[in-house]
Amino acid sequence: MKNKYNIIVSFNFILLSLFFFQAKAQTNLALTATATAFTTDPNGLYQWNMINDGNYGTCGTQQSFIWNSSVGVLPNQSMTWTWTSIKTINKIVIHHAQDNARFLTGGEVQYWDGSTWVKHYVFSNLTMQCINTINFNAVSTSAIRITDHRATGTGQQTNMNYREIEIFGPNVNNDATVTFLTSPNICSYTQPILAKVANVGKKKLDSFRLSWSVNNVLQNVFYIKSSLATGKDTSLTLSSSYALTANTTYTVRAWTSLPNGQVDSTPANDMMTVVSNFLGDPTPPTTTNFIQCGNGNPILKSVTSSPADSTAWFDAAVGGKYLGVGSNFKGPYITQTKTFYGQSLKYGPKNNNLLLTNAGGFVVSNNLAFYNGAMFDVSVASSIVLDSITFRIRDNNPLTNYLFYYKTGTHAGFQTNAGAWSQISGGKIRIMVVNGLFFARVPANKLVLTSGQVYGFYYTVDPTTGGGNDIYVTGGALLTFNTEFTLSGNSILSGLFATSGTGYSANVELMYTKVCTNPTRTPLVVTVKPRPTGADVVKGSTFQGQFRAGTLFTPDVTEAGKTIIYELIPPTGFANAGHGSTWVVNNVSARTRTNVLVPSTDYSVSPPSGSGPGTLTFTPKSKYIDSFITFSINYSDLGPYYCDSTLTRTVVIGPTPWTNFKFPTSICLGDNILFDNLTTISSGNASYTWYFGNGDTSDNQSPVYEYKAPGVYAVKLV
Repeated sequence: MKNKYNIIVSFNFILLSLFFFQAKAQTNLALTATATAFTTDPNGLYQWNMINDGNYGTCGTQQSFIWNSSVGVLPNQSMTWTWTSIKTINKIVIHHAQDNARFLTGGEVQYWDGSTWVKHYVFSNLTMQCINTINFNAVSTSAIRITDHRATGTGQQTNMNYREIEIFGPNVNNDATVTFLTSPNICSYTQPILAKVANVGKKKLDSFRLSWSVNNVLQNVFYIKSSLATGKDTSLTLSSSYALTANTTYTVRAWTSLPNGQVDSTPANDMMTVVSNFLGDPTPPTTTNFIQCGNGNPILKSVTSSPADSTAWFDAAVGGKYLGVGSNFKGPYITQTKTFYGQSLKYGPKNNNLLLTNAGGFVVSNNLAFYNGAMFDVSVASSIVLDSITFRIRDNNPLTNYLFYYKTGTHAGFQTNAGAWSQISGGKIRIMVVNGLFFARVPANKLVLTSGQVYGFYYTVDPTTGGGNDIYVTGGALLTFNTEFTLSGNSILSGLFATSGTGYSANVELMYTKVCTNPTRTPLVVTVKPRPTGADVVKGSTFQGQFRAGTLFTPDVTEAGKTIIYELIPPTGFANAGHGSTWVVNNVSARTRTNVLVPSTDYSVSPPSGSGPGTLTFTPKSKYIDSFITFSINYSDLGPYYCDSTLTRTVVIGPTPWTNFKFPTSICLGDNILFDNLTTISSGNASYTWYFGNGDTSDNQSPVYEYKAPGVYAVKLV
């Protein structure tokens, strides 16, 4: 009887153990889902119906994969599982077919919120082994996918191969977790801090606590006493207007405790932490209106609240055309009074990028004589400065030229309207070779994209020079996004602002810098007034030299010790007699070509008067031989415009030659006479022209000439 009792006890223990194991085991939710996948590779999918059939095979056996062999791993690939009801998910297990090649090492987990895909978790650390587990905070959804695929390590990095992919939900009773926590944006000084708590346990929650801290300082503790079913979540406002301090790093944490008054079954998933380097919006810049005399490019100056800040310039108080960035910025050429607007910028983290895809499998036309290009839209959620874009080209042709345009507002409806677009940059591309593919990175010249605005972009190769090229695009109308902006659009063009094609999307990578901007723009008025014109500097009555154009390339010429006089002619509408009352020569200066100031004692200026024009007299000293000296004469009208005008005149002081030669003292008719050139020059070299008195000449330095008849012999230096 004792032996029988022992057998019964052992049997019950086995049943109890089996029941306990079944209660703890998780259910593979993938088996009840519809599994699909997407790739732009024309080969499509291989045996994808085996990805969730419950057959795990053995490591080293090929079962299912997504084709991308023609172009390498594609970031826009995706693997999707869809259910007919809401599922709570917190783990994905990947059974890899191989542990040494064709291996997925990173990607992004997204869930469907009923209207769009939401980024939930990024992983990048899968090691090359037969099975990997991806754990993340539980989420309740009807569909989940893995996208933005990455492949690193050794071996083949295309056609990532799988035996099975399992999806699991929670398997504990009392488990509350923080699934969302506001990461303070880098600009707003006061902003709400929000959290979202989900019930990822098997039991319904009747209560839990939510605590939070900022930089390790404990804030409020919330005691929640409301029902929360399994797989559901609730949003809570931790602070409606938390005040932040500029240039401070904030670490915000929120964590749950005591679900249903019990110890949390999975404390490892209780807390969420976000870190933000807060900048704060800059104050509007300070500007000073000024007068510009005559047409030209004004220098737009501003003073910002911090030396590290800068100013973006626009031609309108709201919207308008972006002109450029800089606290001392050369504005566009203007011919009349113009108001410009400065907006302060504070730069945040640099070298961010948003990748749509740079591995599309299609080209626009395959005709290198066409302007092959693409258009796309950027909807900006957080202000950025666009540094450059990168796009994939067909050929490694370093002579390829490009054009890059943008417009405020969507590109849709403006594909053929060239007048709606502004050029950002153009010229020769810079080619990068990555894994045997060719990419062009082109500058965006610090284009400012402000939050809440949509911008259209257009890039194209320019076949007019450099031999032409084509660009790669992706099939379908793609959409990608991050916290700063959303990128969308599907227009391609095989002519400059030509009728667009559809069904394909741009392949671009955007390099940008986060910025904080103050929405208030400060006006700067540049008043254009006419300069006094018609003034001139002309040859005077004494001019011992050559009077030429008077420019640096065609200067007037004189020698040391010889005097030249310039007459100063008044501007149009002014008379010599009005000097000092209606107009004035208010400054005369002289500098050498190396910008050395010539002392005013080395020349003299006489002002105009009723009896004649003003004069500038210059007798160069020997120290100025071989020097180019430029005189600047500044004219000013004394009303009504009070503008200045400056004229310049350049003179070169040539080296002084001393001409001399000799010949034999006894000469007979028919003799060949050697003319021995004894000419000297203070510096440099001279060329010569000989005149023999009978029409004959020679340009030899020491010519030989047959004596035919008496004549007059001379040499001329040129």
